[in-house]
Amino acid sequence: PSDDSHALVERLYDFAGNMENKEIQFALYQLIVDYSRDHGIMPFLARGLFQVYLIERDDFTRLRSVYESGKHIVQYAQFLTSEDRVTLYYKLAIHAFNLFLYQQSIELGLQVLREAAPDNLFYIYTLCILRDSYFRIGNYEKSEYYSSLYIQYDSPHMKTNAVLMQAALNTKKGKTDHAVTQLTSFLETCDQDAALLAINQLMKIYLQDNRLEEADQLLAYPICPQSISTNNPNIISQLAEYYYHRAEYFGAIGDLHNGISDFLESAMHFSRINDTDMEKECMNQIVRCHLKQNSDMTVSTLEKLKEYYERSAAKDNKLEGFM
Repeated sequence: PSDDSHALVERLYDFAGNMENKEIQFALYQLIVDYSRDHGIMPFLARGLFQVYLIERDDFTRLRSVYESGKHIVQYAQFLTSEDRVTLYYKLAIHAFNLFLYQQSIELGLQVLREAAPDNLFYIYTLCILRDSYFRIGNYEKSEYYSSLYIQYDSPHMKTNAVLMQAALNTKKGKTDHAVTQLTSFLETCDQDAALLAINQLMKIYLQDNRLEEADQLLAYPICPQSISTNNPNIISQLAEYYYHRAEYFGAIGDLHNGISDFLESAMHFSRINDTDMEKECMNQIVRCHLKQNSDMTVSTLEKLKEYYERSAAKDNKLEGFM
């Protein structure tokens, strides 16, 4: 590429970075990508692709497709600045985690640890991602190792995350009574987002052990959906799981009406983050509930399904501020 071409793209890149309108900014970065690819300007091809990814990942309804395109930027990582490389690997690591791609999340997270300094915030947050990813694949030893590293830092939400993970590990070790004590105590002081995670852990224990009276008492805890963060797909997933567990409880006590309502509410929230597998599972559970109770679908149930599909078709899923 000529010096003039490089200077032109550099000026356009700087101009795009100061643009407040996201749609215009996106179009400019896409123009930079196309021009840089045609003229072999690799640093700005990499930087343009990186910026396009950062904008596109805010659309939670396209989590998987945006992640797949974002992964390809890794092959151009050598052309990014050190700071941008760390950001890319971190963003992809948490993106993979939110898609339940835990092994990929681990690989990307380890790359962050190789690239970033230990006092870098992304380094610290990545310890949390690695801890949770190893936990999800059943490697509790590695999970505890990264948990021990993470709690050495005085980072935001560290105490909250530490309590929730310790309770989860205690559950896996069979120390469910200890986990229940930790979580019920935690619920006395935590905010709504953290409460969702604690309630979901407790509901799994109560439903698995058929502790329905305790589950009933737990569901009295005031959860206000309007107070739940809308800029974090993991929290939206937790809200969907909360309604799923509520529906399971109502199914266990034979309350078909409330069970169906909560399975539909759960499906609605899963659809917000494009989790089609769990959305379908909610629908399957509604059918199973009717079959289990040998009950025909009532007009009321059909009306609820109609309302669900209307809401699903009409909702605006564009959510800004993906971590």
